Amino acid sequence: MIKEIAEVGSGARSIVYMHNVSGAVGHIFKVANHKGGINFVDGQQVVLQLQAVINIIN
Repeated sequence: MIKEIAEVGSGARSIVYMHNVSGAVGHIFKVANHKGGINFVDGQQVVLQLQAVINIIN
């Protein structure tokens, strides 16, 4: 996801839906490329979530 948003370029945006294995619990957040910086925005947390998502990926 990070690679794809980076490749599209500045202004690219997406909404991401995540759920557990059974599909019963979900969460939605936004990802955006702003001038080459990839930002994850979680409206429920009202903070940028980039570091948390990178930690999950790695």
